[in-house]
Amino acid sequence: MDEEYLLSSPANEGQLHHAIKETGESGHFIIDVIDQDGEKFVVLPDSVLEQCGVGDSLELWIEKGCIKLKALDKQ
Repeated sequence: MDEEYLLSSPANEGQLHHAIKETGESGHFIIDVIDQDGEKFVVLPDSVLEQCGVGDSLELWIEKGCIKLKALDKQ
């Protein structure tokens, strides 16, 4: 997958490119949780963010054990 990612540094660049795997089902991905310096990260493909209209911020909440994300209006 040739996607650009929001989170990047020379130390983890290779790890980021392997963190997202397409499942073969359209629009479905397996995304690894990256543990770096005691923090945990998930990386979303630009194509997913663009389809959802994500600008600089997301709203996040937990609902019935699921992490939900919603794009905030681009400013």
